[in-house]
Amino acid sequence: MLSVKQTTIKDKIKDTFNGDQFNIVYLSGSTGSGKTFLVEDYLEEINNYEDWKGYYIEGKSGDVSAYSTIIQAESVHSPKTEITGKSLNLGFSVFKIFSIGLSSASRRKEIFDTKIDFFIKMLRKSTESNIIIIADSFEFWDESSKTLIKAIINHKKILDYKKIKLLIIANEDDSSKVMNLNARTLLNSVKNLKLLLPISNEIEEIVKLLGYNFTLTKDQIETIMSLSGANIDFIRIIIEALYTDGILKINKEAAADLNSILQHRLKIFGSREADAQNVLKASSIIDGEFNTNEIRYLCNENNDVDDLLYESYTHLFLKKGLKFTFSNSIIRDFFYKKVTGTQARFHLQYTKYLKKNKPENYFSRALHLSLADEEGQETKEVFGLFALAYCRNMEISANEEHQIQIRETLNYYIKNNTRSNFLKTDFDHLSKACDYYLSQNYKESYQKLNQISTVHSLLFRSEVLRMKLLVSLMLDLDTARIERDTEALCLVLDDIGQEEAEHWAQCNFALFSTYTNKLGQFNRGKKIADKLQNFISKQNNRPFFEYLGRVLDRKSFLFNSAEVSIGPMSDSVAYFKETDDYLQYYFALCNLGGILIVLNQFEKASSHMEGCLRLIEEHDYIKFPSIEKIYNNLFLANFLYIFRGKETISEQFFEESIMNFREKIQNTPTEKDAVMLINLANLYLINRNYQEYDATVHTLKNKVLVNSIDSFYDYHLTNLELAKNILQYNWSDAEKLLDESKDNVPNFHTKNEKKIKSRLAALSQLIKNKLILEPAELDQWVYDNSNPRDESSSFHCRLFLFSDLQFSSL
Repeated sequence: MLSVKQTTIKDKIKDTFNGDQFNIVYLSGSTGSGKTFLVEDYLEEINNYEDWKGYYIEGKSGDVSAYSTIIQAESVHSPKTEITGKSLNLGFSVFKIFSIGLSSASRRKEIFDTKIDFFIKMLRKSTESNIIIIADSFEFWDESSKTLIKAIINHKKILDYKKIKLLIIANEDDSSKVMNLNARTLLNSVKNLKLLLPISNEIEEIVKLLGYNFTLTKDQIETIMSLSGANIDFIRIIIEALYTDGILKINKEAAADLNSILQHRLKIFGSREADAQNVLKASSIIDGEFNTNEIRYLCNENNDVDDLLYESYTHLFLKKGLKFTFSNSIIRDFFYKKVTGTQARFHLQYTKYLKKNKPENYFSRALHLSLADEEGQETKEVFGLFALAYCRNMEISANEEHQIQIRETLNYYIKNNTRSNFLKTDFDHLSKACDYYLSQNYKESYQKLNQISTVHSLLFRSEVLRMKLLVSLMLDLDTARIERDTEALCLVLDDIGQEEAEHWAQCNFALFSTYTNKLGQFNRGKKIADKLQNFISKQNNRPFFEYLGRVLDRKSFLFNSAEVSIGPMSDSVAYFKETDDYLQYYFALCNLGGILIVLNQFEKASSHMEGCLRLIEEHDYIKFPSIEKIYNNLFLANFLYIFRGKETISEQFFEESIMNFREKIQNTPTEKDAVMLINLANLYLINRNYQEYDATVHTLKNKVLVNSIDSFYDYHLTNLELAKNILQYNWSDAEKLLDESKDNVPNFHTKNEKKIKSRLAALSQLIKNKLILEPAELDQWVYDNSNPRDESSSFHCRLFLFSDLQFSSL
């Protein structure tokens, strides 16, 4: 039941949303004015309307990590398969871009991050066409959640043109300060409403709405107003604290201030008052939500913690949703002041809890360690944690406000710790390097990383080395530099240890991707993959590592045959589809489509590639990376479907296939251009266009593979020349090239060693017999005479070898 004032405001909200002039209502009012109670009543009402659906999402103090506000909302029903987010202040995970290894290197700034896609999908699937999002305590929302909500309002296509209404609740009167309004947001006019605090003659109405039936004297009303500041939350606490035996015992002498009321309120715990006070003092260390495990750890595993927290909720000190939080900041401050003298000890204890149970919560770890470090002895460790928080948020958040908040918190720490000033320059270099990295200015990013000193903590140094390797991978194909950066990270990896589980996994995955995708050192890559899989198996189904395991599954073709890989790769496609992780689903579809090409299933492969392109079209708010690889695989599948299908290839089909590849090639020193040029060169050979073939190989060698020392590319270049000489009947040169091929089989093809040997034997027989046939017939002859053992022989045992590196490099 609402007060007259609340009812009036609710009616104005209804009238506004029933019209077409405004999509956004901004409801302001001081803390305790009854805004939340009003909108909860409104939410219950609209959910009974036909074709209307409402979602209530409340911001919480302490919400820092990207999308944590939305993900933690009870009405949202976040998926249970998310991944523990990096530096996210959550007890569970968020599921999108893990941004590790090579996947992260292609990221760009987005409208919002795709790990929140489950929320978009939930709204899109709603059968109702009118959706109201109630954004309570909007000033406490994390910035990425704010950006997402505003994007939904401005980009109608995201939700299939449903009618979206946004009701923002905040304490600040000026909506522009809270909403960060810009020209685009202003396209949707905002209706401003304000709910005022109760005045004296409304107190009795409020008290009756709270469930009490008595008459207040003028002095009692004045005392309640004075103590509560007309805050409805405090009015209830005051009444609860002083209403005993059916009598309201309240006067100016009995209650000097609200702190006295709260202290008096603690007596309701009886003999457990001291224990309850200790539990609430420990809880006040955490700014935001907390669970029983955290407080039990801070209270030295006191078995009464669960009961005392629940009783504190029933006695109005706490609120309870999925977790606990203080009813308001004043109550938290009341208990935090009681911790004076031992605050540092509690913060250190909580830091230890986070390191043990949530090591990836780098921002919270940095914050609490900085508050515990009164003597400045942990300065380097604090900086290292802030650095990881910054880099992880940079990778998963499309909104720069998170990085700004981390920097502001760090600057506050620096002001109060003169020993840390000399480290700030290096942090600035790191943040600049991150910015350059996201904007794809890899040269400037690498230079900034080279300017950072080595006087830091192990966490800071290892993160700089990890970032340096990721940037190095994107600069060009300079193998020597990449090897140096790889070994530098290897040298510190053992010192990191598995205690820093997330960071250890991040560094290992970056190395795994480098060894397998760039350096062709598959034995080392396999050892790291086995080490990661073994570690993952011991994590008791921790979502973060389950996710990482699925990423490894989709790359299993690196070490296993196509026949063995198809199972785990199909499972990864199903997993990422189920979790609505569109980016990883896109990667998995591409990987699986490539393996289907190897297995001679070209129509299915094309279908998977077209599925990737549909994802790009349907989710135009996502910047999908490596799109050229999708087209490469699609063009290859379509060409091989005709070529290997023994159909006569028309000149027009050849021209179209060649043009498809050429339009996507930019002649840059990148893997995608290298593999597309290899495939294009094969097409020119099959079409006997030797002039264009020579030009293509020249570009490949002198523009794309400059400074690259890679046995995979050398092997394919040798095979291209071998095929050319066979087609031109240069049998002596062909024999020499065949001998060269026997000695230069790349590690990438170790898993196909038997097939390669069978192919080489067939080629030897072809050259010995000086066989003269059409290109397609020669290609088929090599296959038939390689004693094909399985379906993938159809790809590997041919005269014309197309690249399969791109099938597992995403």
